[in-house]
Amino acid sequence: MYYSKHLWTNIFFLILYLIYYYVAPWVKTSVYFRDFWLVTFILIEFKNGLWYLSLVALLFIKLLLFLKKLIKVNDAVQVDNPVNHRLGIIQGGNIGVLNHHRKSHQQKYAIDFVVVGKCGNRACGLAPKSLSKYLSFGKEILSPVNGKVVYVESRHSDNPIGVMDFKLPFGNVIVIQDAEEFQYVFAHLQEHSVKHSVGDTVEKGQVIARIGNSGLSSEPHLHFHIQKRLKDKNVIGIPFFMKDKWLIRNDVISPSSGHR
Repeated sequence: MYYSKHLWTNIFFLILYLIYYYVAPWVKTSVYFRDFWLVTFILIEFKNGLWYLSLVALLFIKLLLFLKKLIKVNDAVQVDNPVNHRLGIIQGGNIGVLNHHRKSHQQKYAIDFVVVGKCGNRACGLAPKSLSKYLSFGKEILSPVNGKVVYVESRHSDNPIGVMDFKLPFGNVIVIQDAEEFQYVFAHLQEHSVKHSVGDTVEKGQVIARIGNSGLSSEPHLHFHIQKRLKDKNVIGIPFFMKDKWLIRNDVISPSSGHR
């Protein structure tokens, strides 16, 4: 009876952990911290003689990663890393629990990024109060396309940590339109960091702004999505891959070679 109860208790915690493995905002501590708990669980189960639960956990995670690689999205746009640093995904995916943008028609494929260090941390400390302690703050953003600037906001102050501007959700923003009329939207930018005006032409790889904490943002990060305006004037979100990956919360993408 004890063994059976112990088994079902462990199964319950395994299921709970596997949910948290994908859903929890691990970047608050470290995107790699979840793997520490996975290894700890595996070692405990081996010690308890329940080695097959460890095997189930590993196989389940590997299966999800494999299925994710098989995702095919029609008309998805290939995009380069726009910051050229190691980035962690804090909002992204096809379901609301992973991505709060899903409820918006034009932002349904939007992703929120933060720059992360080698240990998977997004800041110097768990919740520092200084903007400069966040690795994202002030990092240069590079245009992923050749295009024309069609909208700019750059005069709004960066919020103190924990404060958000509900009146201006995007805060400082730049929108670049390419030859196919896809619009690349970069939001929550640093005050006065956009050096371009509407009508300017930008080239792929050119610095367009810096990551800030303006608008509906409680700490420094970059909001990015692609949209297109239809003939009936409706605006729809466009799916995209980055480094050939369909990104969801807690994914990490590497910078281009030669950068950190």
